Amino acid sequence: MHLELTTDPAAFLDAAGEHLAADPVVTTVMATVTARIAAGHEYAGAPYRWWAIARDDRGAVAGVAMRTAPFEPFPAYVLPMPDACAAQLARTLHERGEPLAGVNGALPAARVVAEETARLTGGEVRVHEHLRLFELGDLVVPPSPAGTLRPAEVGDADLVLAWYLDFGRAAAEQAGRADAHGAPGAETFTLEASPSASGPGWCSSGTTRRGPRCT
Repeated sequence: MHLELTTDPAAFLDAAGEHLAADPVVTTVMATVTARIAAGHEYAGAPYRWWAIARDDRGAVAGVAMRTAPFEPFPAYVLPMPDACAAQLARTLHERGEPLAGVNGALPAARVVAEETARLTGGEVRVHEHLRLFELGDLVVPPSPAGTLRPAEVGDADLVLAWYLDFGRAAAEQAGRADAHGAPGAETFTLEASPSASGPGWCSSGTTRRGPRCT
């Protein structure tokens, strides 16, 4: 087994798209975020941007991970992969001097990355929160409020920001956390008009390299 790391979201989707599609519920966050970045969306404040593919001895995709979070501590997002590759991912980041202070994703792979990182740095692992996926049975559509959907405008900035902050506080209360999840300093966010209906014309490039074997 070995790891491949890339900074190119399109290359990652080309290589791991079938693997992501095979379990769309578990991979929904990674697939959605990566597709948005590949389409030109940028997450402001994200200091790291990479994707990792774990391959088995036949070359088939055996697991995936990414690091694109724009909020502290800028956690890696690790989905199911062999324990050896999860540990190798932690070692690879450590060897290239990339600090890792948080890991999200699926167990046990996320825990293996965290524990190996702690071992390498002399730290300790603490669980911040547990997340679960719930399956929706029969959808009962609630009554629709008056009005219609429309894009937010600059004049809506205060209202939109209040909604964003209220959501963060409500989500934290539901999860049993004292702190609201979101970008630090959110109270100072400003809403700027997009120069075009389709948004800024961002472009990006990246490289792919074959990483060390998972041992």
